[in-house]
Parts: sequence; structure tokens; C-alpha cells
Amino acid sequence: MEGYMKAILDSGLEFDENLIQGNNFSKSRYGYLAMEKFLNMNPRPTAIFAANDILVLVGYADLVESRRMDVPLTTVRQPGYEMGKTACERLIGKIKNPKDSKTKKIVFKTELIIRKSCGNGTVQRRGLM
Repeated sequence: MEGYMKAILDSGLEFDENLIQGNNFSKSRYGYLAMEKFLNMNPRPTAIFAANDILVLVGYADLVESRRMDVPLTTVRQPGYEMGKTACERLIGKIKNPKDSKTKKIVFKTELIIRKSCGNGTVQRRGLM
């Protein structure tokens, strides 16, 4: 929440607390109620960031649950194993050489998996990076 507020203020936009809905979206009922509020706003938000894959049409993780939903979730699949391995290697390197202050940009290849939540009856895969 703090990061969101900082990004809004840093970009020169006005913070609107009406664009924050709820704080416990672990149950789909809360997500439904929040979405109902967003859809009744004028003007409506152009995009919504949700706390987890249970509340969205397109996710960003490809959790096993997202494939098993009544309407399978379209998602961006991330290489979780490679991301964790690389993070551990970088951390170990930093521990062994704490004076090394170099930063390194690491880009992982992702894949868009289109499923029924976007109206597609068949699974399609598209590389993003």
C-alpha cells in the first residue's frame, strides 16, 4: 500500500482513497463486492490490480489453482524455479563479497497462457520476453 501511494504521489497524480477497496480479499465474495464498487464508479477505473489470482481475469503467476477454476484463469507464467535460484545465488554472492555493490538487471522469459477467463475455449501460449 505504501509503495502504491508513493508511486501515485511521485508521478504527480492525486491519491484517491476510493480506488482502494477492502483489505481482506482472501474470499471471492469480497473481491466481487469490490469489483461491483469499481464498475459503479464514474469514471470507471481503466485497470485494476488485485491482491491474488482468485480475484482476477488475468493473473501473474500461473498458480495451480488458476488452472483448476471453473473458468480457468489466463495468466503470465513466470519461471519461478529460475527466479528463486538466481535470487539465492545473488544473495550468497553478496554474503561472500559484501563490498560488491554492483547491481545487475536480470530479465526472465515469461509466457502468456490464454485460458477461458478471456473468453478463449482452448489454451494458447505466447512468449512475452
